[in-house]
Amino acid sequence: MPRFKADNTTPNPWHRVRRVALAAQLLALLVTTSAALVVAVSVAPAGGKDFLGGGVIAGVPQWWFLVRASADRAGSQAGLLTLAKMALSAGGFALWFGLRSDANPVTTLFGTATYIGVATVGMVIGSRRT
Repeated sequence: MPRFKADNTTPNPWHRVRRVALAAQLLALLVTTSAALVVAVSVAPAGGKDFLGGGVIAGVPQWWFLVRASADRAGSQAGLLTLAKMALSAGGFALWFGLRSDANPVTTLFGTATYIGVATVGMVIGSRRT
């Protein structure tokens, strides 16, 4: 027999924060992908791939952290979630440079910095608008 959650009249305070953060992450994804396309067309296809790879390295752990940290019971796991996000980021760089020995580290880091910078600005703007 299925179990149903009790009707909770108190809204989760993290839903608004989560909505703003998801919008900021989506903006960062769009800007990073667009910038990677510009780099690929204007400089070299490999440069665009490295730029996009840097964005993905920053984005995947950030999306994972956002979903996990804004869950209903995430408060008790904040430290563990932060360490896991750092491990995912480090693993992403290790995997990227391990699989692509010809990857340009500067272009990859620019992609990472672009994603992080746009996501941060998006969070600031989004938090002021709501």
